[in-house]
Amino acid sequence: MRWMISVLGLLFSLPAQASDLQSIADAYVEEAQRAPAVAMVRITPSGVERAVSGPDSVNPDSLFEIGSITKVFTGILLADMVIRGEVSLETTVGDLWQHDEELDPDVATITLQELARHTSGLARLPTGPRMLLRVFTQPADPYRGLTTDELFNDLAAVRADQLQNRGQFQYSNFGMAVLGRLLEEVTDQSYEASLEQRVLQPLGLEGMNFIDQRMDDPNLLDAHRGNLQPAGHWHMAAYAPAVGLVASLDHLERFLVLAMQPEPGSALEKSIHERLGWAHSDHGQGVMIWHNGQTGGFHSFLGFVPESGRGVVVLSNAANGADDFAVALLRDEELPMRADSGWLMPAFTLLFAPLGAVLLAGFMLKPASRLHGLDALLASTFLLGLTWKIGTWEFIPLFYWHLAAFATVMMAAMAIPRLISAPWIPANKPWITAGKSLSVVFYLLVCFWVYGRL
Repeated sequence: MRWMISVLGLLFSLPAQASDLQSIADAYVEEAQRAPAVAMVRITPSGVERAVSGPDSVNPDSLFEIGSITKVFTGILLADMVIRGEVSLETTVGDLWQHDEELDPDVATITLQELARHTSGLARLPTGPRMLLRVFTQPADPYRGLTTDELFNDLAAVRADQLQNRGQFQYSNFGMAVLGRLLEEVTDQSYEASLEQRVLQPLGLEGMNFIDQRMDDPNLLDAHRGNLQPAGHWHMAAYAPAVGLVASLDHLERFLVLAMQPEPGSALEKSIHERLGWAHSDHGQGVMIWHNGQTGGFHSFLGFVPESGRGVVVLSNAANGADDFAVALLRDEELPMRADSGWLMPAFTLLFAPLGAVLLAGFMLKPASRLHGLDALLASTFLLGLTWKIGTWEFIPLFYWHLAAFATVMMAAMAIPRLISAPWIPANKPWITAGKSLSVVFYLLVCFWVYGRL
């Protein structure tokens, strides 16, 4: 009851201000074009400000993937279990291990605290062939279909010499996913159910849950890549404890208020004090307690400075980093509205979008063989797909890509008759034949990768 009174006191003593935050949010979307939609909260000693901007359908209940901010909530679940006496921060992986595979002795001694603080020495993701294959074959949804058994098999494959950075901070989605799934061995229920019952509901965050459960929710916003082109949602599967939650602005505003004045002795307070899932950084005005998150189509930031009484939440539905913007908003500094793309990516976009048409024109001038023609066709297809996916279309008019695509299609239509009439391989040129054959295979593979759900 005491924490409810303190939260309500903060909310009602800090009146919502009709300040310039709305104009900031509008400029973020309309002028800076950093995301199709954004939602923001800023808390200062003088008030609470909130704003949403984007299509008419965007509102404070719209759902965003919050990515690695999920780790904060996994840390709160661990703190809750420590308070209940179910585990301690010194409980080891080996203490909770209930699987047939044998762990390396050094891996077995990793503690739950090390997993929650990213000091276990585990890599960001498993480095075995299965994970590498997954990243290559489904780069736009790398965790989809990944089971808990596969996660634990990856852990059993880790050897002591791979933990060379143990004791030092080394960010690890792998470690946080292992933490969440190991806690299932104690609660005898899924991590998702435990988090909802023990963390989200007690904090008053009903309706905040996992992306795999909300794919069909009309409040879930569409995802976008960094160049604002559409992207797919991520299916988090076994990695839900690291990156799986979706939340609205209302959810994270409430949570930010609670985190800035946590109930003494609560799991939230313990998670902050013990740095379980939270990052702590020197802010200049004090210690900034924060976390960010990014998936294939969203970016998020939540942070506060207890000494200054300031806190922010920034949610966007584009995979454009917003940390610089959010920290400046927190510090009340000049806002970097326009993302700095440098000159390299715009130059790449301008050069490579029409390059496929140039390659096909080169084949038409000298149609040496069908292998040459196939190589040019596949290369042009790859270049169009790649520039569509990663080109800086938030800066360069998208019409430029459509013009390049039209030119490429027209050149392909003119090149195909010459390709059909050409011999399959160039006469008496074995090295060129071998090189072009390898090139055709390469472009087949990369076209498959680029035109997958990237």
